[in-house]
Amino acid sequence: MQGLVPEFVNPKYADAAKTTFKKPTRLECMMQDHPKVLGADSKVGFTSFPEWTYLPVKNSVDEVRPHPRPQCHAPAHVTR
Repeated sequence: MQGLVPEFVNPKYADAAKTTFKKPTRLECMMQDHPKVLGADSKVGFTSFPEWTYLPVKNSVDEVRPHPRPQCHAPAHVTR
């Protein structure tokens, strides 16, 4: 796409041989790279929220079920 922020492809594979995609892949960019393309006079701000407001779920129940219960921060896993 030739955007200002560097892009990359981060494919998710369905098999260990990496011959089948789990789902269609897409272009991604890192939010951490955005400040690198700003000018010296750019104004930047951020909003900070308490940790309890951040609850991402990146795993489906079917993918998590065969794995042991998490020993890390709960929001990183699907609750069973």
